[in-house]
Amino acid sequence: MHPNTITRRELAALAGVALAGGAAAQAQSGALTARQAIERIQKNVGVPWSKQTVDTFKAGDPDTPVAGIATSFMATLDVLQRAAAAGKNLIVTHEPTFWSHQDETKELVNDPIYKFKQAFIAQHKLVVWRFHDHWHARQPDAVMTGLVQLLGWDKYQAGGDQHFYTLPETTLGELVCTSRPTPRRLQASITFCVPWKLIAGTRDKLIHFYEGVDLEEVWKMVTSDLPELI
Repeated sequence: MHPNTITRRELAALAGVALAGGAAAQAQSGALTARQAIERIQKNVGVPWSKQTVDTFKAGDPDTPVAGIATSFMATLDVLQRAAAAGKNLIVTHEPTFWSHQDETKELVNDPIYKFKQAFIAQHKLVVWRFHDHWHARQPDAVMTGLVQLLGWDKYQAGGDQHFYTLPETTLGELVCTSRPTPRRLQASITFCVPWKLIAGTRDKLIHFYEGVDLEEVWKMVTSDLPELI
């Protein structure tokens, strides 16, 4: 894997190496464990593995057999619940699970939210592993690369510097509304992103342009566009 050919799906792909590449090991010792899956990620990430790192198991038993792998920027309770519902018991998270960079939990032992989260992890036999330092250590930085690809800013990169981009002149509002990764649900929550004039014009056309209305286009609006604005 060449560090300059990264895509935003490589994190999931690295996790996939752990599952797809383990057929022989599974045949000999049963199902692939979370520990074995992470060892494969460590060998394939493309940078030397450091002992001083936050990239460690944060919860659960590393020797738990892997049923499925979920990747997320943060292992929130919602993410854990969705992973469990989808039958994925190994969660690879980029940010902390327990609300501090080092995932220190000594002061949380009596915290009801911490206890609830840990209980859910135990009940569903989940394993949480963090993948932060070494993902950033790739050159170019894998997180920044993924963000730039999502924004569609590759063509604006200035002088090959991953941290500087020269964008065409625009307003902040236009930038927010047109950035490629901005979900339409998020755009809908930003008043100036909602196409009010277009919506009003569509209403007028539907009412007054009877025989000229394309029913297939109306159906597309009802099934695709409208739900994202609700």
